[in-house]
Amino acid sequence: MIDFLFNPKGRVSQKGLFVFLAAMVAWKFGAGALHTTLGPSVALNVALPLIGLLLLWPKFAVPAKRLHDAGRTGWWVILGPLILIIAGGVGGLMAVLEVTTLEEIASGIEPDEAAVAAAMQQAPAKYWILIASYAGIALTALTGLLPANDGDNKYGVDPRQDGGLGLGS
Repeated sequence: MIDFLFNPKGRVSQKGLFVFLAAMVAWKFGAGALHTTLGPSVALNVALPLIGLLLLWPKFAVPAKRLHDAGRTGWWVILGPLILIIAGGVGGLMAVLEVTTLEEIASGIEPDEAAVAAAMQQAPAKYWILIASYAGIALTALTGLLPANDGDNKYGVDPRQDGGLGLGS
């Protein structure tokens, strides 16, 4: 299981990816329910983010293996976060430009932070971030729907050969 979660080399089947994604969704709901039920506490406020940080690498490694199963490079998993960063930057720039001008920024005048924060909550700035989130979900779904290479490929053996979840190696 450690190799499945933390090693980006090898292949994983569609079924294996969707089991992983279901576990991640269950983790999110479970962590949210735990936090809501028990209320804010120092232990939860430390433990939940640390577990989330620990799960950050598998969120890249497992989809990379799924891309390997389809005969593609795993570097494509960077596309989702890249879209989110670019959209966040565009949304942030739009919010800044709602409260100031490029000339004021160029002359060193700092925009009012409260006004920028308020502008981030308004459309269209927040729509850029929302669109990027949906794009990330769509990319993950497309990763899972890519047809697999039959048999072994340059990334490893066919994960469906084990007859189980197709976790592969």
